[in-house]
Amino acid sequence: MRNNFNSYINSVGAKVIFFEFFLSSFVAWFAIEVIPSSYTPPLKYVGMSAPLFIQIVLTFLVMLAFGSLLHSMRSSVLSVLLELLGKLRIKPAYVILGFSLFAVSFFASDLSRGRYIGSASENMQGTFIALAVLFAKTYFGMLAFVELVTEKRVLEKYQWIIVFICMVLTIDGMAHIMLVGLLLLHVFFFRVFSDANNITLKALFLLFLGLLCFLLYSIGMAWKSSSDDIYTAFSGGLESTLHNIYWLIYRLSSVFLSMCIVAKESFENLSFFYYGWDITYKEVGYRACKVFAGGACEAYIHEYQSIGRYNFAMISHVDPGRGGASPGVLGSAMYLSPWLFSGAVAGFYYCLVARLINVSLQYTQSIKKMTLFKLVSTVYLIRDFFLNPASLMDPFSGPFISLVAILLAFSYYFQKTRSLGH
Repeated sequence: MRNNFNSYINSVGAKVIFFEFFLSSFVAWFAIEVIPSSYTPPLKYVGMSAPLFIQIVLTFLVMLAFGSLLHSMRSSVLSVLLELLGKLRIKPAYVILGFSLFAVSFFASDLSRGRYIGSASENMQGTFIALAVLFAKTYFGMLAFVELVTEKRVLEKYQWIIVFICMVLTIDGMAHIMLVGLLLLHVFFFRVFSDANNITLKALFLLFLGLLCFLLYSIGMAWKSSSDDIYTAFSGGLESTLHNIYWLIYRLSSVFLSMCIVAKESFENLSFFYYGWDITYKEVGYRACKVFAGGACEAYIHEYQSIGRYNFAMISHVDPGRGGASPGVLGSAMYLSPWLFSGAVAGFYYCLVARLINVSLQYTQSIKKMTLFKLVSTVYLIRDFFLNPASLMDPFSGPFISLVAILLAFSYYFQKTRSLGH
């Protein structure tokens, strides 16, 4: 039993989920506490509460106990699923071809800006292209995750260069700009991750990483301000720069803010989760109606349209009427389950993610050390697991499309290493 527990704790899946849980709770809490309020956007913060702390502890305990139990199982439904999906023979080369075609369409139609205007369900052609691009982004993010963990190439370098060009053509926000930067490092500086003894190479890499972060930050803040000038973020000098940095950190802590707000609401109102299910039911109904019926879908229109949209209204003092905010794993659990069980539901979900990662890597001969840079990078690459699991209830949503891409990417690697191992 002890050997199973130690094996689980030392597994890649466990390290990833515990690191993400740590980032989305304690690190986010610390960031919010130390940032001067005068620098922050108009987001609510009710502080750490007893209801939230209890659910955080419960989530952590379930991640330990249930995760260890799953890890001890020799076979699972997930391994069967990956084996079945692997038999579809959907090779990365096919996805690269499709990504190239959709990337050109995405860039030519200016969806990078326009896809956020109006209802996505009403712009079906633009939504289809955007979802196809999202599928490809997630798919190759998973393959990059595998390569970082194993320090072995799954794709050829020329294939990654094509993927990188497609990623550049389909930039649609600040988060994607960071993904493009991370992929740039992965494609052209892969030796840094596999050559641990080359101190000179690592020093040059860290210097380049610092310059790249500075450039990406500039581009990202210019994007946020709808400007083509990458120096917009620094036009106000040091004061403006600090304001933008604090704003970014605070905005990235929206998952923790969501946990704070929703924990309080769900604890005080035992029927709170019914509202979350009502939103989800109408969201699925509306999108299904638009896809299959094409019109007369007004009966399914909800005031908030989605959990992400409702969550944004919950955590913001000033609600602009559009946009959304990811509630994270625990926040999603509290939106869709009674407060009493939220921590357990979130913990079970984390354990399933860890199990999927570990099963996908089970035929890999050797797993390299998970450094801090690897953990940060891999958590960002597979962030679709953690942003808004509540949306997985909607088969027409972006997160669900991302889940399909994740399973297909992992199944490809699973089948590839399985055949080599046999």
